[in-house]
Amino acid sequence: MGGISGVYLHNKEVFDTLIQSSFHLQHRGTESSAIDTSRSLNSKKIRPGEVKKVFSEKDAGDFRGDCGVGALSGGTAELVELSSSMVDFSLVYDGKLVNSEKLRVEMKDSGESFSTVFEAELLGRLISKGEDIIDGIRKMNGKVEGSYTLGILNDECLYVTRDPYGIMPLVVGENEEGYAFASESPALTELGFTDFRDVRPGEILKVSEDGVENCGEMDSDRFAHCAFEWMYTARPDSIIEGVESTEVRRRAGMYLARDDYINVDKVGPVPQSGIGYALGYHQESALPYEDFFYLNRFSKRSYIPSDPEIREQVAKEKLSVIKSSTKGGEIVICEDSIVRGNQLLRLRNTLKEKGEAKEVHARVGCPPLCSPCPYTQTTKKYSDLIYNQCDGDIGKVSEKLNLDLLKYNSVENLVEAINLPSEDLCIGCFTDDYPI
Repeated sequence: MGGISGVYLHNKEVFDTLIQSSFHLQHRGTESSAIDTSRSLNSKKIRPGEVKKVFSEKDAGDFRGDCGVGALSGGTAELVELSSSMVDFSLVYDGKLVNSEKLRVEMKDSGESFSTVFEAELLGRLISKGEDIIDGIRKMNGKVEGSYTLGILNDECLYVTRDPYGIMPLVVGENEEGYAFASESPALTELGFTDFRDVRPGEILKVSEDGVENCGEMDSDRFAHCAFEWMYTARPDSIIEGVESTEVRRRAGMYLARDDYINVDKVGPVPQSGIGYALGYHQESALPYEDFFYLNRFSKRSYIPSDPEIREQVAKEKLSVIKSSTKGGEIVICEDSIVRGNQLLRLRNTLKEKGEAKEVHARVGCPPLCSPCPYTQTTKKYSDLIYNQCDGDIGKVSEKLNLDLLKYNSVENLVEAINLPSEDLCIGCFTDDYPI
């Protein structure tokens, strides 16, 4: 999981604005950050860690220019610089290709060589085969399969595009100082780029002194916006395809509470992504809402790290129980999703042992995750998912997690909560049916 951003300013140094824009995407990846600008003199553009910790004001003199791009990742930030007969350019990328290894072998067989294993380099080399950047993007799109959002920087302007399915989110906006694009809307709105819109699936944009110019669109037989963005990945205040994440989670929580006939005392969230679901459940059920956990605000998102030991460590340090809210109580906790189940099992045990809760029920905003996503760098195997480990039996999942009762939302409720046509969504992680 990762994110990209880009900024073009009118006769103003871009460094500070670019760092701020990337910072508002930090929830999408904390392991690595990267930036590049139109007159950069610094060769160390990809750095391990959070963007404001690894880039500071002392770097401003080395990252000069009025336009730039940034990338964040839970692994290594995908930024690559290429010098070609077409033009010299830098490229930032978020997504995942399902045919990258096949393409890499084909290109090596034809005499191509690679200096990294990053998909950003693969995409950049494909683009460099075009007559210009726009033609190169079109040629690249004809070769690749999977999800991508791309930002391209040369000495004069930016280019931005999104795969024709629109799997990962991408927005573009403007204000009196210039123009910007980012993986999520808060990276624009928090910097005053309030006039923003989604980059349309397959749309190619040029961002320059002349504004945001549509340079064409690539054909698509359907849209497939990632449903998990609204349900977990995106910030609560992100607006994707005109729909705010918090409202989606709130509606999903309301659907969980309907016809949920259990005798309990109160409801609360697994912070942070469970908050919207718990609020919706509270509003629909009229159960008192209470915080059961303290969230260590210095912890990272436990879903992001690929290393299981690091993921376990982050999960352990992330939450601690508030005993006065749970002691002797029969409670419902709301979570966004269950992947491996390790965190929910730990939280249930903490609520019972340290919190002295009498009963712990769980309500999950997403349907059961039954398939690893081929378009993101997260869960890799079917066998990693607790739902599959329990043979698709929710009762067995509940028993394995030591819960008094577990309930998931249905796929139908998820689609209704997002409030977009089901044919415009990718819900493959819940159905094992993907668009590509």
